[in-house]
Amino acid sequence: MAGNSSNKRKRPPSSQTGQKKGSSARPSNQNRNGRSGSGTRTSAKTQAEKVREAERRADAERRARAREREKKEEAAAKRRRYYMKHHKLFNAVMYGAIFLVIIGVVILLSVTVFFKVGVISISIDDDVVYSREEIMAHLDIRVDESLFLADTESAAKKIEEELPYVGRCVIRRSLPSTITVEISAAVPIGVIETAAQGNIIISSEGKALGYVIEETDGAGLVKIYGLDIVGSAEPGKMIEFAEPDKLEIAAQIVTLLEKKQLHADTMEFSEASVSFMYDGRIRVKLGALTGMEEKLLLASEILTGGTIQEYEKGDLDMTIEGEGHFIADYVMQTYGLGEYADTTAAQNGQSAA
Repeated sequence: MAGNSSNKRKRPPSSQTGQKKGSSARPSNQNRNGRSGSGTRTSAKTQAEKVREAERRADAERRARAREREKKEEAAAKRRRYYMKHHKLFNAVMYGAIFLVIIGVVILLSVTVFFKVGVISISIDDDVVYSREEIMAHLDIRVDESLFLADTESAAKKIEEELPYVGRCVIRRSLPSTITVEISAAVPIGVIETAAQGNIIISSEGKALGYVIEETDGAGLVKIYGLDIVGSAEPGKMIEFAEPDKLEIAAQIVTLLEKKQLHADTMEFSEASVSFMYDGRIRVKLGALTGMEEKLLLASEILTGGTIQEYEKGDLDMTIEGEGHFIADYVMQTYGLGEYADTTAAQNGQSAA
């Protein structure tokens, strides 16, 4: 009994037992907040997507900021390059201008201060008819004048024009202070006749040397006919010829005859031929204005070789290349020949080849 009473005493209250029996455990698919497991997973997924989206936006912003930085850096680099380029150009222009100014100052000082004419040296060929004093009087350059400002070309031209028998005047500068004047003589070749100004002595280059006023003027020079001029002829100046090639032929004939110690009294140009009078008794017909040297060499051999006697007068025909035929006056008078007749001359023993 005692044991039974103790067992009854130890039995738990019915309320507690009922509570234990009536209560049941929470479902396994619920969390502490009373939500289901699927809802928790969806929420976690949404949260992860938001995180990823935020990361993407942050990454995009970083890239955008990086691109912006690159653009700014590129623009800054471009500005620096532009500045450096134009700065260098500006420096080059500035230094170049300074250099030019310095050079200009040096040149100006050299021209006006440092280099002045101290010595004037005059060199004259032996056949020049003027003295050093005459040349110096016509020279437009003076001692103490600027060496570089001296107009040498103008001074040389002035001497050639004011002193007609000067063929060529050359003026040179020599540092530090010397002016050298070189004078060569004009070579007269003959006298030409003009309608308005009478007879004028000309040089081999076509320069008018002077008028023939007295009988002694132009003595010993060949009288040239058929050299027509254009305009007037003034001593000291070049003459303009209607046919310049004829002047060259005339100078060539005179020069070649002088080499052979022969002299022409007169020379005549026709439309396309030329002839000259030798020793006042033999007219040499050269024909066309070509091959002058060969014709004159052969003519000189005939004239001085003894084929033509000293007392004979007539015409020497050099119009055929490589041949020369002399026709004496008495042959032309006997046969009435007004022009050359080579066959008749040959029959009479007067052919000189």
